[in-house]
Amino acid sequence: MTQLLPCLSHVAVVLLLLLCLPLLIKLLVILLVFRLTAAAAEFICEERLVECIAAAGEYIGLLLGIVFLGEGMFFFSALLLLGGL
Repeated sequence: MTQLLPCLSHVAVVLLLLLCLPLLIKLLVILLVFRLTAAAAEFICEERLVECIAAAGEYIGLLLGIVFLGEGMFFFSALLLLGGL
Protein backbone atom coordinates (compact mmCIF):
# COMPACT_ATOMS: atom_id res chain seq x y z
CA MET A 1 0.00 0.00 0.00
CA THR A 2 2.84 2.41 0.73
CA GLN A 3 4.24 1.95 -2.78
CA LEU A 4 0.88 2.74 -4.32
CA LEU A 5 0.60 6.30 -2.91
CA PRO A 6 3.59 7.81 -4.80
CA CYS A 7 2.35 6.19 -7.98
CA LEU A 8 -1.11 7.72 -7.52
CA SER A 9 0.38 11.15 -6.88
CA HIS A 10 2.43 10.89 -10.09
CA VAL A 11 -0.69 9.91 -12.02
CA ALA A 12 -2.56 12.87 -10.50
CA VAL A 13 0.24 15.24 -11.53
CA VAL A 14 0.18 13.97 -15.11
CA LEU A 15 -3.62 14.31 -15.22
CA LEU A 16 -3.41 17.87 -13.91
CA LEU A 17 -0.83 18.70 -16.56
CA LEU A 18 -3.02 17.21 -19.28
CA LEU A 19 -5.98 19.15 -17.90
CA CYS A 20 -4.14 22.49 -18.13
CA LEU A 21 -2.49 21.94 -21.50
CA PRO A 22 -5.49 22.39 -23.88
CA LEU A 23 -6.20 25.94 -22.69
CA LEU A 24 -2.61 27.00 -23.33
CA ILE A 25 -2.65 25.42 -26.79
CA LYS A 26 -5.96 27.11 -27.61
CA LEU A 27 -4.68 30.54 -26.55
CA LEU A 28 -1.47 30.00 -28.51
CA VAL A 29 -3.45 29.18 -31.66
CA ILE A 30 -5.65 32.26 -31.18
CA LEU A 31 -2.51 34.37 -30.73
CA LEU A 32 -1.03 33.04 -33.96
CA VAL A 33 -4.28 33.64 -35.84
CA PHE A 34 -4.41 37.28 -34.69
CA ARG A 35 -0.77 37.88 -35.56
CA LEU A 36 -1.12 36.28 -39.01
CA THR A 37 -4.36 38.14 -39.66
CA ALA A 38 -2.74 41.46 -38.78
CA ALA A 39 0.20 40.68 -41.07
CA ALA A 40 -2.02 39.62 -43.96
CA ALA A 41 -4.48 42.50 -43.57
CA GLU A 42 -1.72 45.09 -43.60
CA PHE A 43 -1.72 45.24 -47.38
CA ILE A 44 -5.47 45.37 -48.02
CA CYS A 45 -7.09 47.01 -44.98
CA GLU A 46 -7.14 50.39 -43.40
CA GLU A 47 -4.30 51.15 -40.98
CA ARG A 48 -6.59 51.59 -37.96
CA LEU A 49 -8.10 48.14 -38.48
CA VAL A 50 -4.67 46.54 -38.73
CA GLU A 51 -3.58 48.30 -35.54
CA CYS A 52 -6.72 47.06 -33.79
CA ILE A 53 -6.08 43.45 -34.83
CA ALA A 54 -2.42 43.74 -33.81
CA ALA A 55 -3.42 45.16 -30.42
CA ALA A 56 -5.85 42.28 -29.92
CA GLY A 57 -2.98 39.89 -30.65
CA GLU A 58 -0.78 41.64 -28.09
CA TYR A 59 -3.49 41.39 -25.45
CA ILE A 60 -4.00 37.70 -26.22
CA GLY A 61 -0.24 37.30 -25.68
CA LEU A 62 -0.56 38.97 -22.28
CA LEU A 63 -3.52 36.75 -21.46
CA LEU A 64 -1.49 33.70 -22.47
CA GLY A 65 1.28 34.73 -20.08
CA ILE A 66 -1.15 35.31 -17.22
CA VAL A 67 -2.86 31.96 -17.77
CA PHE A 68 0.53 30.21 -18.01
CA LEU A 69 1.65 31.68 -14.69
CA GLY A 70 -1.69 30.91 -13.04
CA GLU A 71 -1.60 27.32 -14.21
CA GLY A 72 2.02 27.04 -13.08
CA MET A 73 1.08 28.21 -9.59
CA PHE A 74 -1.87 25.80 -9.57
CA PHE A 75 0.38 22.96 -10.70
CA PHE A 76 3.01 23.60 -8.03
CA SER A 77 0.45 24.05 -5.26
CA ALA A 78 -1.17 20.76 -6.28
CA LEU A 79 2.28 19.14 -6.21
CA LEU A 80 2.85 20.45 -2.71
CA LEU A 81 -0.52 19.19 -1.54
CA LEU A 82 0.09 15.78 -3.06
CA GLY A 83 3.52 15.60 -1.45
CA GLY A 84 5.39 15.43 -4.73
CA LEU A 85 7.92 18.15 -3.86
